[in-house]
Amino acid sequence: MDKAKEEKKKLIIYGMYCNFIKEVKHFDNIQTYFRILSSTILL
Repeated sequence: MDKAKEEKKKLIIYGMYCNFIKEVKHFDNIQTYFRILSSTILL
């Protein structure tokens, strides 16, 4: 039973970690997009 709880906790943490990485990548994409956009406007 305890082992199952540990596995579940690991899965939850792993899922949160994956979501966090996804959010960071998404944020990077937005930043890159705005950088391209602003450099285009400045040119």
